[in-house]
Amino acid sequence: MSITIDPIDAYLAFKEEFPCFFQVRTRRLVTDPRYMRAYRQQHGVALGLLDRNPWVAYLVDLVESMGPGEEKQVFPYLRVINLKETQDSVGVVVVGIIAKTRGQDAERLVLIHQERHATGKLHWEVPRGFGEPGIDSTANALKELAEETGFQGKDAIFLGCAYPDSGLTNACVHFYWVPILEESRVAWEAQEVITEQKLVTVEEFWHMVVDGRMQDGFSIQAVALYERFKTRQNGPL
Repeated sequence: MSITIDPIDAYLAFKEEFPCFFQVRTRRLVTDPRYMRAYRQQHGVALGLLDRNPWVAYLVDLVESMGPGEEKQVFPYLRVINLKETQDSVGVVVVGIIAKTRGQDAERLVLIHQERHATGKLHWEVPRGFGEPGIDSTANALKELAEETGFQGKDAIFLGCAYPDSGLTNACVHFYWVPILEESRVAWEAQEVITEQKLVTVEEFWHMVVDGRMQDGFSIQAVALYERFKTRQNGPL
């Protein structure tokens, strides 16, 4: 017989394990279990730690908020915690670039076509992945490029960082440009449903954005940061 832990009890245990996620803020978190259970019963909403795996935790906090001249309001608020960040690991997004050659008049970037479970669609994207404990983000960028495309890079140049959805998650990603040196024969990851890859110029990439073939926000921001970096390298703005 399996025992189901009350999500509120699991939430309070999670709070003890990771107090950094429960610091005092403008919207105060209500953590009195009696109040939380009474609110849950009265309003019929889910509260607490709903699920957890090695990568993320899904929490519904009970939040107390009061603006100037307003009455106190209490309401549930969903958030997704990136647990890898507790291990000093951050996600990476990689712009893998093949330099111009005699047969090519423009540099090319590598894209992969893979299915995303959340949308149920195939998307063209640049490589990306969760952070790995014990590996800094520079090494992780090189690793993700090799695992997802078979291409090897020597260096990973930092382009910037961002919170892709600060209204939902604490996850922060680092963007890198990796000059591609050579192709290896590394197998694509089994957990990734990657169907194909292709090389496009940056101009072709932006055509894909305009005509709707490129809809991945990580990729669009990554290539924009890459172009910004290259522009600054070539002279003052």
